[in-house]
Amino acid sequence: VDGPGAARYRIEYLKDEKKEEIYAEAVLVASGGLSYARSCGATDLAHRIADSFDLKVTGVRPGLVPLLLPSEAWTRSLTGVSLEVAACMGSTVFEERI
Repeated sequence: VDGPGAARYRIEYLKDEKKEEIYAEAVLVASGGLSYARSCGATDLAHRIADSFDLKVTGVRPGLVPLLLPSEAWTRSLTGVSLEVAACMGSTVFEERI
């Protein structure tokens, strides 16, 4: 179907072992940002997959970057410290010791 609001994509997925499908005009894949080399094992896999399908990738910036401090920095004494944190947005609350 052509025109505004037309479904350009068909997405198939499994739900309770049953194949289902939905149709959409656009698809957004939020794979997370790239990080600087050697951090957290992050890779550019999602970006390479998008590229293999000729999908447009926009806004690529590092999601994690290093904070480099001198080895004698006072922050070294904070190793292992965590706090109980509650992050809220509207009625959604995330609580965890981080």
